[in-house]
Amino acid sequence: AFMAMRESGAAATDVVLLVVSAKDGVKDQTVETLRIATEHKLPIVLALNKIDLLDQYEREALRSQVESDLLTHGFASEGMGGEIQVVEISAKTAEGFEDLEEALSLQTEILELNTNLSAPGEALILESQIDPRIGTYSSALVRWGTMRVGDHVVCGKQSARVKQLFVLDEGEHPRSVHEAGAGQPVLFISFTHSPRTQQQQQQQQHRYELLGSLNLFRQENECSQQHLRNMLKVLLRQE
Repeated sequence: AFMAMRESGAAATDVVLLVVSAKDGVKDQTVETLRIATEHKLPIVLALNKIDLLDQYEREALRSQVESDLLTHGFASEGMGGEIQVVEISAKTAEGFEDLEEALSLQTEILELNTNLSAPGEALILESQIDPRIGTYSSALVRWGTMRVGDHVVCGKQSARVKQLFVLDEGEHPRSVHEAGAGQPVLFISFTHSPRTQQQQQQQQHRYELLGSLNLFRQENECSQQHLRNMLKVLLRQE
């Protein structure tokens, strides 16, 4: 189950931030996560946490030990001639957070991550549940463009309209919003049945876009105009 969760996370992210405790060092789950990230060809930033518990000598010894352990399993840090960035941090005192932010920013610049917020939204379904009070709701990560209430969305064989959209505030409480841009995790109410996780959900802004797509399909496949209208009726009926 934990492996499936890590695989799911790798499919949803652009950069892997792996937190390793200064008390525990490299463990089996650390190696498994590194292997999955490597298989997905994702850049890795490894954060050594709880360094506030160590003095300077202990910190240097820990870093050397972690880098040596990584190399034993076939993963090389930058200090060993590899590509894994290692940053020392303390979640308690916030020490090293600026270095961590800089490391992550560097990776996003190298990957040239960007989006077009005016484009129709695309999101990755992370989890879906059924609540007897509100029906089916899904958690997703917006990967491209902007997702809005009222958008027509398609996921697998299902199509529907986004009825409600939520983001989590600082207290992890859902807050209703009208739209959410790329990079934001969201909860939304839309589909009649639970979509499978890791499926891409895409929106059609309005019927004219859909008609334009079908017109292009007709030109490429030389189908009749009547057949095109019938296809359009079927698709719009699913709204």
